[in-house]
Amino acid sequence: MAGTETPASVLSWVFYELARNPDLERAVLAELDTVLDDRPVAFADLPRLPYLDRVVRETLRLHHTGWLVTRRTVTPTRLGPWSIPADTELAYCQHALHRDPALFPDPLTFDPDRWLDDAQADAIVPGAFLPFGAGKHKCIGDRFALTELVTAVATIIRRVRFGLPTRHAVVRPVAQATVRPGKLMMTTHERMAPAGQQ
Repeated sequence: MAGTETPASVLSWVFYELARNPDLERAVLAELDTVLDDRPVAFADLPRLPYLDRVVRETLRLHHTGWLVTRRTVTPTRLGPWSIPADTELAYCQHALHRDPALFPDPLTFDPDRWLDDAQADAIVPGAFLPFGAGKHKCIGDRFALTELVTAVATIIRRVRFGLPTRHAVVRPVAQATVRPGKLMMTTHERMAPAGQQ
């Protein structure tokens, strides 16, 4: 599930957000044209795609695929004003955490620029952004997933333009084993393929 359903869900949300925000889509395409010209994306290109990376990070924040994670205290633990005894099952919701206005200003706005520079990123409270969990339970595939997501978007968005029919412009998340888009209806239009990718 982690290697297939979650990346597919995140990709769906990326294309949804780019379809809703044409200026962001143009910025992604401009970056890809500048960095890649007419060749396919390569692993060495990934650090040279900071805007696309921010789009993926913002998608992971606003449309996180996890909605309920459990942990067990191994020692007595203090959480704010609460004392939690050892061996207590706790649950937290990453989806809600990433949309908390106390942690992320204007949390329901899709804003890749909130990840623009170190000063803004440093303003994010440690532990407030957990797209892959943290500590010893952190997903071991986090780097692979980010590489996969950026590579897939960089490859697909140059070949296909996604649109949202007016009657399907708002998509609601559905929480099952993961949080995924509900009914996501999109149109696709082929772009001109770059010369080196015919």
